[in-house]
Amino acid sequence: MKGRTKLTLLLLALCSSAFSAQESKTVVVHPGDVLHFQVSFKPGSGTDGVFQSMNATLSTQTPLRADQFGFERSFKGPMAGTELDEAIVFFVKITIPEFAADGDYDVSFTAYGSDPNFKIVYDASTGVTLPTIRVENRLTFQRPEIVVVRKKTTQLADPIH
Repeated sequence: MKGRTKLTLLLLALCSSAFSAQESKTVVVHPGDVLHFQVSFKPGSGTDGVFQSMNATLSTQTPLRADQFGFERSFKGPMAGTELDEAIVFFVKITIPEFAADGDYDVSFTAYGSDPNFKIVYDASTGVTLPTIRVENRLTFQRPEIVVVRKKTTQLADPIH
């Protein structure tokens, strides 16, 4: 694996109907929608058989809305293996969770080797450029107030010697 391995990303489909024009700069999704990606290592990049699995992560820096307390701002899809012996093509998916916070999300991909300590992350800083994923969620939840009452602490008796 000499040099920096480059990925060729092919966006298969985003929520089947949500992504009709590939020149769109933002794709709007909602809880329950599933994003599908085909991620390929360039042939001859020295990655044949190196990576066993891959997953996708969506994360946002958008501030959490006050009425979406506790909602998730970063979530991962399940691990995807490959059906090819060379392990250079992965079919990755991620489902938008019910409690995903509103915001503009970036996609990253993590490739895992046979040793769980060997992994490589591909994101915008490594040249992965995909349309922004905008999550719109109508669910709301206000932070509930709590009441804390300190109870009197009882001391244990001195131990018998």
